[in-house]
Amino acid sequence: MSQQTEADGDAPQPRKLVDFLTSAGVGISERVIDATGFKPIDPSIVRMPGVVPRELEFRWPRLLMYCPNCDGERYFGAMPGQWKIVKNQDLFVLYLCKNCTLTIKTYALRVGLDDVSAPNTANFIKIGEFPSLDEKVPNRLLVLVGKDRQMFLQGRRAERAGLGIGAFGYYRRVVENQKSEILAAVAEAAKALGHDDFAAEVMAANQERQFAAAIDKIKRVLPESLRVGGHDPLRVLHSALSEGLHNKDDQHCLEYAGTIREVLGGLAERIAHAKQDEAKLRSSIGKLLKQADGQAE
Repeated sequence: MSQQTEADGDAPQPRKLVDFLTSAGVGISERVIDATGFKPIDPSIVRMPGVVPRELEFRWPRLLMYCPNCDGERYFGAMPGQWKIVKNQDLFVLYLCKNCTLTIKTYALRVGLDDVSAPNTANFIKIGEFPSLDEKVPNRLLVLVGKDRQMFLQGRRAERAGLGIGAFGYYRRVVENQKSEILAAVAEAAKALGHDDFAAEVMAANQERQFAAAIDKIKRVLPESLRVGGHDPLRVLHSALSEGLHNKDDQHCLEYAGTIREVLGGLAERIAHAKQDEAKLRSSIGKLLKQADGQAE
């Protein structure tokens, strides 16, 4: 009994379908949970010796992914299709950007049901995807990571291949190496939004050598406009990086690596928007001042 429990504990835990689609590497077989609803079909349609006929009816989740046309992360939804599969099947799934309705993401998947007693789980293999994961890194994010761009892309490739420890290690080095530049960009964006006190505190904390020590020194609340999904991205990065690699298996490190990448991407987009808003405001003020000067003459 204890040996069985120990074996179960060592077995890889199923991933959610949204995580599998957005981060799993090509050719890797994984158990996916929350993917299907199983219900009986007419036994006369399909007969398989020793197998109770079952039908897999898919519930495809919406995905938050980079859209090159929108130049930022947007929600994608699965395009209509027949998503009912018996036993094993290869299929193409097309996702469309809900914002511009122009960008399409295509997945080639092999889906199989090997255990009818396990509800809402199935075996997934990502045969391919287009555009590939390497092609969906936003330019804003690459600007944020600066000189460590190639190291970040190495981390992305490791994440794509399912190498969690490697991906986490690359991303952690990028954040530590680019600590000063990342915090300076946050301070600049906060100042553009009119939060001068917060910007000053961030720059003071930036004197610390390590990222974690710098974040610990920031006591003020991050401006709402710079939050990612309602959370402070600096605190989320601090939490993920503080976990380290000790006593963590590859799957856990893969999850932390994905969190670091997604938070950096969201932060880069919000910093860019803050700067754009400031530029628009300055332009509008400049036009008003010119009009006022013209009327005064």
